[in-house]
Amino acid sequence: MGRTVYINGKPYVVPVHVTGEDLRRIADVPGERQLVHIRPEGNVIVPKGHAMTVDEGEQFIDLPQGVFGWE
Repeated sequence: MGRTVYINGKPYVVPVHVTGEDLRRIADVPGERQLVHIRPEGNVIVPKGHAMTVDEGEQFIDLPQGVFGWE
């Protein structure tokens, strides 16, 4: 069973266990951009090969290289 996560504000149902590359592919994130996991304790860059377990409603965005957040 999958979980709904949000990438750039759009909902995607993904497997519970995914990699950064899986999320990038599902959301069609361009290769030159970085995927960032938005967390209450701070934003975290998700490397392509990083394996993770996602929870319902988690948020991700893609940003240009070298940018870690927004105002």
